[in-house]
Amino acid sequence: MKEKGNILIIDDYTENLKLLSDILYERGYKVRPSRSGLMALKSVEAEPPDLIILDIKMPVMDGYEVCCKLKQNDTTRGIPVIFISALNEMSDKIKGFEVGGVDYIIKPFQAKEVLARVETHLMLYKYQTQLEHLVEERTLELKRETIVNLKVAELSKFLLEADSIDKIAQLTLEYVKELTDSKYGYVGYIEPASGHLIGLSMTKDIWDSCKVDNKSIMFKQYRGLWGWVLNNKVPLFTNAPLDDKRSVGLPKGHAAIERFLSVPAMIGDKLVGQISLANSTHDYTQQDVTVVLRLATIYAIAIKNMWTKEELRKLNLTLNDRVYEEIEKRKKQEYILIQQSKLAAMGDMLSNIAHQWRQPLNVIGVLLINIQDAYDYGELNKNCLSEMVNTSMAQIKYMSKTIDDFTNFFKPDKTINYFDVKVVTAEAIALVSNRLQQHNILYKLICHTHNMICDDVHNITSCNDVLNSNYINEFRQTMLSLINNAVDAILERQQKQIIEHGFIMFDFYSNSETIIINIADNGGGIPYNIMDRIFEPYFTTKFKAQGTGVGLYMSKLMIENSMGGKIYAENTKNGATITIELPVVIPK
Repeated sequence: MKEKGNILIIDDYTENLKLLSDILYERGYKVRPSRSGLMALKSVEAEPPDLIILDIKMPVMDGYEVCCKLKQNDTTRGIPVIFISALNEMSDKIKGFEVGGVDYIIKPFQAKEVLARVETHLMLYKYQTQLEHLVEERTLELKRETIVNLKVAELSKFLLEADSIDKIAQLTLEYVKELTDSKYGYVGYIEPASGHLIGLSMTKDIWDSCKVDNKSIMFKQYRGLWGWVLNNKVPLFTNAPLDDKRSVGLPKGHAAIERFLSVPAMIGDKLVGQISLANSTHDYTQQDVTVVLRLATIYAIAIKNMWTKEELRKLNLTLNDRVYEEIEKRKKQEYILIQQSKLAAMGDMLSNIAHQWRQPLNVIGVLLINIQDAYDYGELNKNCLSEMVNTSMAQIKYMSKTIDDFTNFFKPDKTINYFDVKVVTAEAIALVSNRLQQHNILYKLICHTHNMICDDVHNITSCNDVLNSNYINEFRQTMLSLINNAVDAILERQQKQIIEHGFIMFDFYSNSETIIINIADNGGGIPYNIMDRIFEPYFTTKFKAQGTGVGLYMSKLMIENSMGGKIYAENTKNGATITIELPVVIPK
């Protein structure tokens, strides 16, 4: 029969001892009788029981005194004591509980009562003992966790202050050896260029005792247990390394390895290094692995940080040269863009000159035919010739003035002047007015500040509410470029017979700080999938023969970089609207 518990019975009366012993023995308990309190205390000291049944009335030393002695001893104080007595006074029972008893049985005994009380208190004692063990274990765990947390925080601080990878490895090794009670170990890193493991921090005692030929801190091939960890990127621990099937044994002269633990040092899924330990004073456990993994993470971050510092140091050495090269590269790109913009503007200029000259050339052509006809019919006289010459000269002067207008328009001018944005916009429209008329494109200028509408660029007045102080020619070129873009969009829709007439609206708004100019057309708008890219250099929706992709980019440079304003685009119901915002300038 399996023993259910070890019970000590203390009673100076032999019959009581026999009766209680028989009752408990039949239920499978191991019973130890004692007729003296002094003898019982020695027996308890030698072999603590699971429960004590103690008679109160005994010679030399009564039950209360025996119980007090038991409770004063650290070894026996937790053993439950059940008092037995013929005394049934409440004061006797209270005194029994006061000295440390857990229960009270009145003589004469009832077998069922005795067994019930014994079983209950044995079970409670068992649970109490288990709980105490759990509390003790958890207390030790918390104490260890506290130590580990302090060490982790301490190491983190030191690693961030370390000035070399060698120092980082040495510090990490010191801490992991201490926290795992390990005798040997190394902390290494994976060299990025070669992929070799560099074991900078080989434990000095194992290095000195190692008799392997051609010792090296560089490991080119990943072999054995430590190599398995690196190849698989997972931790490993074994307390019988030579029996592990992943082991390849130890080279001749190598120090004996009795226990082994190794973890990879990772950042994400990238292998940075390794921490390996050997010959702890205790068997390695998963708890040791958890601790080393925490330190391996900090170690990996410190190594990565050191590499980043080194890269920055190297970068700073060449930074000036790289900045200079980049500036020169940007200058060349800007120069190319400016030249392309000039060529594009020159093409637009020639096209506009052609439109402006077409009518006066036709007039001069008709006058020459009239002179020929007058001569053939004998009607050519001095007055007739003089009239035709004067008319021709007027047309030639108009054409010459057109050349001057375009020349002045595109002449480089970096002088800052006050100018009315409405008047300068009208000048830009005038240069392409014949082209607008030829293609049935109407225009209107609306000054919302003064509720003024103008559809004749030769009849516009200036005001002080829309003045800007900046580079006037750059603003002219920007407006001409935007007008030409609107005209091109309208012509494309006219060719597809989507619209018959075009229109371009110029709306001017102003407040105390800002001038706002909206240029809206009915050219169909800008596709939404390219709206964010239209101001990029070389980006164009036109065929290569029609555009270079620098017009809007140069407009953005002139408005935002040179004039301190903003330019942006959006679609409306019939087409696109380009908005320009410029600061208001009040003349001094």
